[in-house]
Amino acid sequence: MSASTVTSHIPGINDEALARAFEPYVLESFDLQDPRWVARVAHVAGKMSRPPKPAHKGLTSDGIRNVETVGDLYRELWSDVNLADQLQSTRSLWFEWCGRGVRARAIGYKRVVHLYLAQAIEWLKPESVIEVGFGWGVNLLTLAVQLPQVRFGGIELTDSGVQTARRLAADGTTPDLLMDFALDGVHDASALNRLDLRQGSADAIPLPDKSVDMVFTVLALEQMDRIRESTLRELARVARRHVVMIEPFREWNADGPRREFIRRYDYWSAAIADLPAFGLVPVAATTALPQKLTFHAGMVIAEVAAGRR
Repeated sequence: MSASTVTSHIPGINDEALARAFEPYVLESFDLQDPRWVARVAHVAGKMSRPPKPAHKGLTSDGIRNVETVGDLYRELWSDVNLADQLQSTRSLWFEWCGRGVRARAIGYKRVVHLYLAQAIEWLKPESVIEVGFGWGVNLLTLAVQLPQVRFGGIELTDSGVQTARRLAADGTTPDLLMDFALDGVHDASALNRLDLRQGSADAIPLPDKSVDMVFTVLALEQMDRIRESTLRELARVARRHVVMIEPFREWNADGPRREFIRRYDYWSAAIADLPAFGLVPVAATTALPQKLTFHAGMVIAEVAAGRR
């Protein structure tokens, strides 16, 4: 693969594949001129135009999102995750999707993420992959049973996230629960036993240099703006070949309510254009995912620069 040109095309991802992944979770669809959709967009814009509330989960009293506050927030969230409840949850979000507004079950977004990750792996053909900031493990659990030829592992900041993912990997009901969620079904349930799940911080990944072919993140770097330089160096240090990120890069949130949301809640403010300074050369970038009204995220695939391999 040449790193000379950034493409927006990820092989295996097209309108049909995206519809298969997401449309089963769509509850309502709106023309962009529909009054309900216009009102929802105006609500988000209005909220970002008003002064922020004095306190917000995950932030310090000074409005900083640091390792300690993020750890405290997610340690509680990941402490008691039930896989069946997660996959069947009716919690909904509003998305921009294919030129329309939609209200869809939130878990549907994770299925689109699964499609993107699976196709990126099929394209790049790594033998070993880790996720940094894997939360309670949904991405790794799903990928492992679908792509058992790949060695999967992960690094997670919270002890509760690591323990929950290990519990789900050892639970004999997990493969059955994932059968419909995994886009190509479960190919090897025993692959869950081979997951290497560790606790650690993204700015000090507990792995040797160039120890895995591919590293990926999914809306994890968004929490790490205060440690973004050390984190990007670590991703490039650990990866032999590629770093794949589904994150809200600055190019996609440069102005308006989205920029204000990122600024207000101290989310990821790095740009795709910043990556080469850390030894990561972008080769693909796309935002062809359902997009929240609060911020836009997309997939960036970067090669580790030749001098860093």
